[in-house]
Amino acid sequence: MSLLGVYRSGAAEGAAVLEADGLPPFLIELPSGRVHGIGKSLTLGHLLGQKHVDGSLAVDAKGFSWKGTQYKRVRLRQHEARLGPIAATLSMPTGRGPFPAVAMVHGSGPKTRDEFDIFSAYLELQGVAVLAADKRGVGESGGVYPGEQASASTIKVLARDAQTEVGFLAHLPGIDPKRIGLFGDSQAGWIIPLAARRDPAVRWALLNSGPTTTVGETDLWGQLAGESLSPPSGTFQQMLAQVEAAGPSGFDPVPDLRRLTIPLHWMFGSDDRNIPTPLCLKRLQPLATDHDYSWDVFPTTHTPLILPSGLLSSLPRSPGLEPGFLPAISVWLRREAIL
Repeated sequence: MSLLGVYRSGAAEGAAVLEADGLPPFLIELPSGRVHGIGKSLTLGHLLGQKHVDGSLAVDAKGFSWKGTQYKRVRLRQHEARLGPIAATLSMPTGRGPFPAVAMVHGSGPKTRDEFDIFSAYLELQGVAVLAADKRGVGESGGVYPGEQASASTIKVLARDAQTEVGFLAHLPGIDPKRIGLFGDSQAGWIIPLAARRDPAVRWALLNSGPTTTVGETDLWGQLAGESLSPPSGTFQQMLAQVEAAGPSGFDPVPDLRRLTIPLHWMFGSDDRNIPTPLCLKRLQPLATDHDYSWDVFPTTHTPLILPSGLLSSLPRSPGLEPGFLPAISVWLRREAIL
């Protein structure tokens, strides 16, 4: 779709037309996160899977108009990069810089760079340079796909890839090396602390639904809670008791978190059925006393997209992201003087 891209309607408002991570084409309003499915004749719906009833886009040379508002395309400077086996897209804001920059870190599964399209679009509108890559062995990236299981060896390999991406950003003209960070979701909660502990070029990190519990505890919670694919097997209190009784096992991010001296911020869902949010907070709270660690908890599942039933099967009926999710990112980035 030729409309794919990032748009601005005013100083603080924007939108993006995306086809992210296997989803059908949609328009997302920024920063509110409201989403609208797009029909073949550029009609819009109120929901992610809806393609009518909310007007239509009128396209012109500068962008498009919708419901009386003009959206002008943001002309990002985009370049394809090859970092060893890793294929990536670098998106640079307009202007001279130097800009803050972020490398995106995948969750589990064979993911390509479009996994991050929503977050990338929002960060780009904030003036952040974004490097998004296909995971090794996936898409246009070479190398061997390390598998979905979060073993210590897999986490180490993916942490090295994150370090390679940070190293690439650190040597680019127009990038401020003191404001380079990592953004990731889910499994990245184990990868990012290791990469940041190994590499002083990482100056900050944002984690969306990133676990601070061990791999074994997290996997057990997902099995009990259904991972938003099936209903939970019990109440959250019952499932949490089973996880705590089983105890920690597998890779543990806490030793790396203890050793870090950079600011980190987590975005958790109170109804997360993939990671045990209450136990994650229990691990973080003692660390926050002598680290610049903070977090937000939203009424969401493992994704910031609202799931009406709590299950991924209800995604087509999603009205969009939790409204406070994206603004909270900007609040933290400004607080830490990254923006």
